[in-house]
Amino acid sequence: MDCFSSLLPEINVMILLHLRTRSNIKPLLSALPTMLQHYRESKEDIQRAHVQAELPGGLLQDALVVAKFPLKNPWLHVEKWREGYLSNPFLHHDSVTIDRLDRLYTQIARYIEDYITKATSIYPPRTYLCMPSPYSNVDQLQFRGQPIGIDILRVDALTDVERKRLFRAFLRYELVSKIHYLEDSLELKVIDKLVASAFKRPAAARPKHFGAFNIT
Repeated sequence: MDCFSSLLPEINVMILLHLRTRSNIKPLLSALPTMLQHYRESKEDIQRAHVQAELPGGLLQDALVVAKFPLKNPWLHVEKWREGYLSNPFLHHDSVTIDRLDRLYTQIARYIEDYITKATSIYPPRTYLCMPSPYSNVDQLQFRGQPIGIDILRVDALTDVERKRLFRAFLRYELVSKIHYLEDSLELKVIDKLVASAFKRPAAARPKHFGAFNIT
């Protein structure tokens, strides 16, 4: 029986917004047709609320510098990030960028879940043989496509502080990876200096413009 079918659509959407993360929402969508219907109808709003809650302040800037890393003039993009001037997509209703951020969040979350699962394992040699799964419906570590009986720890199990620290570290690793694919050695040196100076500053000391100027 779908006990949510008697509720107003607005209330069901509020419930989905309160659950925040995909792993919390997924069981409801699988079991309740009403929730699935309302999720599809309000997917963009739910997606926006989730990303905005999970990527606040400086973490949003770190995600933007990765999600929108350009092929041309990357040093200018990195400079805007360093100063906190990358345009806030929530202020400007930029649905394309919000969708990029959502996909990036999902990707980084899987890497983090793989990391914390292996780092807390009682038998690391076994778990480190397993590759991260690209599929969200996998609940256990797998070796050659077969589960090995170790449940994957979810980012939802972390505190807000733990989750944000890990996302910041993984996002910045992604940024460094993108930078070191640059072929122009002079440009690479300039960007390296910009990034190094930003990494040395505590997160609280970063400028907090975050879209005050619509710089694109």
